[in-house]
Amino acid sequence: MKLFLLIVSICIYLPFLAHAQSSVILSNDPWPPYILGESGKSSPGGSGVILIKKIFDQLDNVDVKFRLSPWKRVLKEAELGKVDGIMLILKTDERSKYMDFTIPLFEKRRLLWYSSERYPNGIHWNTLKDLSRYKIGAGSGYSLGSELNAAVKKGVLNVQQVYHIDLAFKMLKKGRLDIIPLNEAVAYDIIKKNGWLGLIVADEKPVSTSVYHMSFSKKSLAKKLIPRINQIITEMKKEGLINLILENTK
Repeated sequence: MKLFLLIVSICIYLPFLAHAQSSVILSNDPWPPYILGESGKSSPGGSGVILIKKIFDQLDNVDVKFRLSPWKRVLKEAELGKVDGIMLILKTDERSKYMDFTIPLFEKRRLLWYSSERYPNGIHWNTLKDLSRYKIGAGSGYSLGSELNAAVKKGVLNVQQVYHIDLAFKMLKKGRLDIIPLNEAVAYDIIKKNGWLGLIVADEKPVSTSVYHMSFSKKSLAKKLIPRINQIITEMKKEGLINLILENTK
């Protein structure tokens, strides 16, 4: 069986190498703590960058490079095939039209963040419809996950898209937004960086779970690497390496 899997992997992998493409460009916007750096530059690190480097270290003769751009440009360049893929992304039906996805890399809770000064007794909700009374903020172009996206599309929720998620948190602090649904690690990084610990807090009931993948443009030859990358991800999960990287990288 192991020999069979090796042969299948080689057969999938060889067409990619046959085109002499030894460098893969993956794009993302700066997204601490997973992806550090500034737009227009290469990422110097972050837990997500380290994770992807570990994956590509196990691919012979393939070098990975990271490009940072604003999120909407990241998506458009992947659609047009101007980059090979995206480092960390949520899978949606719309994105699946122009990208192929690896199996999930990891999952994180999406919590509802709010000002403890404005809501000292917390926010109260049981269903998504209960959130309709709040002004909700989100980063422009970002997916909120299937359930929240569906609620927005149906008009159940009113979400104000803001150019950058850091700006959304500043608006939250000033009372111009009521809640922000966001990955807990990303939100905590923003709050800590701005000295808002205890001032912006989260409702501990997750509004959803975010499942992150690596993706490749359907126009890129690099998509042929997905089966082998999936094998590597599976092996890393079995060994507990992915959680170890995410939990111990600053």
